[in-house]
Amino acid sequence: MVFLEGDAGDSCFYIESGLIRIFCMDQSGKEMTFSLRMKGEIFGISEVLNNSPRKACAQTASASVLYAINRQDFEAMLQEHYPLARSVITLLGRRLRQMGDLVRRQNSDVANRLASLLISLAYETLRTTEGWNKPCEIPLNIPQEQLASMVGSTSPRSAPPCSSFAMPGLLWHQAGALCCSTPLK
Repeated sequence: MVFLEGDAGDSCFYIESGLIRIFCMDQSGKEMTFSLRMKGEIFGISEVLNNSPRKACAQTASASVLYAINRQDFEAMLQEHYPLARSVITLLGRRLRQMGDLVRRQNSDVANRLASLLISLAYETLRTTEGWNKPCEIPLNIPQEQLASMVGSTSPRSAPPCSSFAMPGLLWHQAGALCCSTPLK
């Protein structure tokens, strides 16, 4: 566990490698995954900027290398480097929009939420036009239970959509990765 909800927000983290799951738990212990943070991303920013306790939990979802950046160092970097400050503002705006999308998606069915999640996990592969014209690999071995949690569902409710994606060959596991057929076909 990187941090728990309620922990002091005294540092943010840069991901050199790996995958981090950001989630909350309700009173019954059910986990709701808000986002996944991947290589090259920073997380834990808003608590550092606001000097507030953590509002969610962060946990590694794969082997990860993280660098902690304490509040004082982060604030000094932002003051000294306007382009970095501008990037952080843009990043926080994008994440706010993503949270709005997450709330809207909760009203859609499990299959649509799962498809949306898979596209976001494959984002790096799909950044170019050529990426949409060939099968893509999500370099993570994510169990169905975790996929279900990430879309606010249960494993039994997510099984039919997973099967419907696998049957026509849209989705499969291969060598510790999740693979999707050519997105544009």
